[in-house]
Amino acid sequence: MKLIKLSIFDIKRGFREERSKFLFTIFVCIAMCFLMHYQLHNYLTVNHIKGDSSLSWFDYLFYNLKGDKVYNYQDGERFIMPANWICFQVIVALIVGYYPIRDLSGYGKNTLVRSQSRILWFTSKIILTVILVALFYVAIYGTTLVFGLFDSGSVSANLNVDVTNIFYQVNISDIYMPTFVVYMLVVPLLTSITISIVQVVLSFVVNPFISLVLVIGYFTLGTYYDSPFLIGNFSQIFRSKFFNVEDGHTMEQALLYLGIITVVFLVFGYIYFSKKDILNKNWG
Repeated sequence: MKLIKLSIFDIKRGFREERSKFLFTIFVCIAMCFLMHYQLHNYLTVNHIKGDSSLSWFDYLFYNLKGDKVYNYQDGERFIMPANWICFQVIVALIVGYYPIRDLSGYGKNTLVRSQSRILWFTSKIILTVILVALFYVAIYGTTLVFGLFDSGSVSANLNVDVTNIFYQVNISDIYMPTFVVYMLVVPLLTSITISIVQVVLSFVVNPFISLVLVIGYFTLGTYYDSPFLIGNFSQIFRSKFFNVEDGHTMEQALLYLGIITVVFLVFGYIYFSKKDILNKNWG
């Protein structure tokens, strides 16, 4: 019962404090959807291409979460930062990064003392982190769903084959869509949850600002290099097995690495939080 009460309290307070960032998320997603619509139709007009250009909500979602293909610096390729993907990762980091320490520096001290359990208090913050990340993705799913409904008149979870061929120069005719839909809805969400848990744990070990910088640097490094240890790459759809048959990540691989890292940092976080003098620590 204590955990439930703590979690409800944190969820209400956390959402109230971070709601402006959720509104900003929706604003950014709307801007990205308008940008995709403009870029696509401008490309078709300039190149005198005719065809089905209607976009489903999955087309808009894919545009925002696709990331970029693996950068091959050895071939002298020009590096292009996946701006919309990195933008959303930074927003997630900003949403989850400060509340736990801000709470501990204020009213959270009282709830920690009253709960008589550091483990329950810490668990409540982890639950809040998961909820905030889930709400972030709900905001993105909802915004792209509305755009797709207005654009194509349906809520189809399919990609427009003509658009992906023309706009991204990729062929999706061989992709098994049900598995792809699950990957795109689940893996980016779980990746963000794992990295957010890492960020929250690090914010207690160092401080929220350094933790935020480390996470953003980690994401940025992942845009240059592809490695299972750079787990942010799991949420770049272009780097999945669906688009990179030889070296792309599978859902099973993503779930394995994400699961291991989540467990390791949760155990480390519980041990650190239960033994350190966190009440008198200067968080910077």
